[in-house]
Amino acid sequence: MFSILQFFKVTVLNPFLNISLRVHNIISFFVSSSVAQLFQKHVTPEDLKEFSYKPLTEPAEIRVLEIHAGEGEETVQCTVKHLSLDHPQEEYMALSYTWGPTDNPRLVICNGQRISVTANLHAALRKCRPEKTRLTLWADAICINQSDPSERGSQVQMMRRIYQQAQRVVVDLGQAGEGAELVPPLLTRIVMLVGKHGMDWTIPQFEFDEHGLPPASASDWKALNFLLCRPWFRRVWIIQEVAMAKRLTVVYGSSLLAWKDLFVTISWLNQQGMISHVARLGEILPTGLPVALIASVNLFNIVNIREAIERQKPKPLSEILRHARSFQATDPKDKAYALWGLAPDVDDLEFDIIYDSEETLEKVYIRLAQALIGTEDAYYVLVAAGTATDLRGLPSWVPDWSCEAKYTSFSLLNKEGERESGYCAGGMGNIRATVMADKQKLAITGFFVDTISSLSDVYHSSPPEDNEGMRRLIQWEAHSRRLIFSMADYPTGEPVQDAYRRTLVANKDKHGDKALPSFLQHYDRMLAWLQIEEQVKATGETVPSPENLGFDQDELTLIYASLVEYAIPMASCMDQRRLCLTKKGYLGLVPDVAKEADSIFVVLGAEVPFVLSGCDGEYRLLGDCYLHGLMEGKALEMDDFSVQDVILR
Repeated sequence: MFSILQFFKVTVLNPFLNISLRVHNIISFFVSSSVAQLFQKHVTPEDLKEFSYKPLTEPAEIRVLEIHAGEGEETVQCTVKHLSLDHPQEEYMALSYTWGPTDNPRLVICNGQRISVTANLHAALRKCRPEKTRLTLWADAICINQSDPSERGSQVQMMRRIYQQAQRVVVDLGQAGEGAELVPPLLTRIVMLVGKHGMDWTIPQFEFDEHGLPPASASDWKALNFLLCRPWFRRVWIIQEVAMAKRLTVVYGSSLLAWKDLFVTISWLNQQGMISHVARLGEILPTGLPVALIASVNLFNIVNIREAIERQKPKPLSEILRHARSFQATDPKDKAYALWGLAPDVDDLEFDIIYDSEETLEKVYIRLAQALIGTEDAYYVLVAAGTATDLRGLPSWVPDWSCEAKYTSFSLLNKEGERESGYCAGGMGNIRATVMADKQKLAITGFFVDTISSLSDVYHSSPPEDNEGMRRLIQWEAHSRRLIFSMADYPTGEPVQDAYRRTLVANKDKHGDKALPSFLQHYDRMLAWLQIEEQVKATGETVPSPENLGFDQDELTLIYASLVEYAIPMASCMDQRRLCLTKKGYLGLVPDVAKEADSIFVVLGAEVPFVLSGCDGEYRLLGDCYLHGLMEGKALEMDDFSVQDVILR
């Protein structure tokens, strides 16, 4: 890894630029011109009147900040200038940061006037500030008039171009934690090892020191955890800011990190199986998920979107919206607005970015769904929708993007790199869906295939290494198996037990491939081990590991493989769902809110069926489902097959 000085000499500064760098002034950008007269040092921001914005009059006009030279505790001073993206007269950098709390604002001098900014932005501007000349930077909180809803809307629509045309995007991760100086050498070492051995190279943790890596108990890993716990990794806006950047530089404490080095490190740790250990060294959410683990997943999603754009094969908006569900936004409307400009498939669609106080969150999400219903992605709108929302007045066919998905859609159980799930319950082609005149209802075309007759309890998954979670799994399985006790035959002709085992994993292995007959053996081994655990536990003794129960190495290998091979896909498919039995004798997986007598409906052209609740032609969409034996178009061959239109409300 370069030193800070070397890095900017090579990658940031052009030959005609000078450089001056100190630890607390990280980024220097010098223009070869005379230094303008600074404001007098004794003038404080409190002495000045509040900053007044001049309107933006041209279609592609933006503001940029020319940050004046300064150092240490000196007041941040800048000149606000207007610039056309169609005919830019100078280069600029763009800042990616976290707004942070607004209750302790700092003052900055702009054009001889004062403006309030958050402490996070103030700190970022100080890091970017050069010592002897000026730097041109775009920062949203100042460059957009936040008190003008109309301007905010029009400028947000240009965010894609703003970050795309920036010479460089500077990522400020915010306040560094204890041991921050340990992170750069850790990244350097891992990147070097990956470069030498490849990403698939793994080593036991007890051999880390032999390769120059700190032991698992070292504080280096906790320092890396603190970096991943920075709120920046959970901001929805960073998806666009990173995805569109020509070049990226990450600022953390007094260090500059290469974006690629950070991603390679997290990718290797994930491959190594070390990321879970690192993630559990820091903050854990009430859900039990480590914050650092969420950050690593978000990092993968961002890189996925960025690489697709670089290959000139950008992802459709529906997929980007899905990737962004775990991200956060101060204003939930931004879960739509921050992503709209990323996908080329929406260029011809009508969707205005409106920050007017009368434009409620429900209205924004309804408008977004209406726009997407008119595209080839209409099906994925339904997949993301359902009744798992706290937003009142939101139709069941409109996704609530403000919250994370309650469960994984069966349409997303695909092989890596593929969008299609391999299911085709409704046959081939696009679905037929039409938004009704009242903008609150949706007409869809399909057919009813069955009705739910009985249900299991809701399954709540836990990480495979969670012993208590594994015991809950065996208790749930024993209770749910009662649904098949009275079944002599399965409608497809296969053994009932095989249909049951395939249903629990939606007939997929952990790679997204169709489960082979040999895969079903993993269920038997997993169940046998869990039953042994329960028997030992019943004696009041501590549950031993398989090694202490006399299994030989081959048996141990099979047991652990089965726990991973079956438990992981089962947890992904079953979490927050119920096992169901239908009136026609089919087994399925349905949303937790499903009830007996709810209907299974297949939309023509859809990959998977949906559960509907209602009657008389109007229904609520509860979510998608898996129905074993009817996922490959077999429902189209049923004797009572009858196509009809139903209304979703």
